[in-house]
Amino acid sequence: MNVREYYLVSTTFDVVAEPNRRSILDLLLAGERPVGDLVEALSVSQPAVSKHLRVLRQAGLVEFRTEAQRRIYRVRTEPLRAMDEWLAPYRASWASRLDALERHLGTVADDLPRLDGPGRPPGAELAMDADLSEPDDLGQLHRRDGQVLLTFRRRLRYPAETVWRVLTEPDHLAAWFPTTIEGERTVGARLRFSFRDIDADPFDGEMLAFDPPSLMELRWGVDVLRFEVEARGAESVLVFIAVVDELGKSARDGAGWHSCLDLLGYEVAGRPAPVSAPDRWKELRSTYVDRFGPEASTIGPPPQWEDAHGSGDGDPGLQ
Repeated sequence: MNVREYYLVSTTFDVVAEPNRRSILDLLLAGERPVGDLVEALSVSQPAVSKHLRVLRQAGLVEFRTEAQRRIYRVRTEPLRAMDEWLAPYRASWASRLDALERHLGTVADDLPRLDGPGRPPGAELAMDADLSEPDDLGQLHRRDGQVLLTFRRRLRYPAETVWRVLTEPDHLAAWFPTTIEGERTVGARLRFSFRDIDADPFDGEMLAFDPPSLMELRWGVDVLRFEVEARGAESVLVFIAVVDELGKSARDGAGWHSCLDLLGYEVAGRPAPVSAPDRWKELRSTYVDRFGPEASTIGPPPQWEDAHGSGDGDPGLQ
């Protein structure tokens, strides 16, 4: 990469670091737009949009043509191509890590406790009765490069498009996901999350990746959640990865996300779940405390959750 290309990439990164500018590029990617359309779509003042457009234009990311008294803007791809070329080796490295993780997830199934045999966790009849997924659905805990990852793999006997709708559409999300997901389903969009059943403050996040019907990744407060859907004919495989900020809450969150995925399975099948997410969590909690160990079990539910649902039969590992 020569000096000009390096400067171009550096400038592009600086400019697109601002979420509204990324949103403008997303809108222009679909076609040319006048300033007024961008103002309406972004719900941002016209002076602010004009300022962002000026910065984008100076960076070479957009250009305009004049039509009557209006400026019609469109995307310029040269700076984005240079950035894409610079990112290529990093993207390849990330892809190889994901491939390695998927291979690992594919090999651990035989080592997991079977729900229909010894080591069957409480509430195992959920997965077996629903006939929704494989019986070895317990999550895995990984520690890599200072990060704490919880990983789940579910084989669902329904098409990927059906699973994708349940993952992303508000009416379906209400059946299994712990919060709302408010905001556009576009990369870089600001998101807002509100709990439905506990008295807790809403919190913010961002859509990090959105590629229907196969990938959604979002920053959910301090955590990162990644959902990958792989079509397997009339069936699909769902891989869920949660990157959590503290090891001590891994058992708590592992049981929580397991509960959510159980309810997701029922929603995909169009069937009512026979148990609520809080009750399912109480059934699974001790299983994940044993599975992940004491270091991963030092943080329990927040007080607001216990006020709404009770603490359940206590486990000394959760304080």
